[in-house]
Amino acid sequence: MGLTAGQIKAADVDGNGEISVDDAQNILKYYTEKSVAGKDTTWDEILGKKTQTLPRLTGKRNTSLKLK
Repeated sequence: MGLTAGQIKAADVDGNGEISVDDAQNILKYYTEKSVAGKDTTWDEILGKKTQTLPRLTGKRNTSLKLK
């Protein structure tokens, strides 16, 4: 894929060990709800997880990745 280990870890938002269409859809859903709809959503809500926290997804925003 040509991605670094960090990029792969960040892209695997559902944590199943593979990058798939499901990950891409979840990223788009999160972006749409946060940026377009202005909803204060969390990754746990996007992924339908109520009890498990996702500390790797709650860190600082990566400003080096910009959407066009």
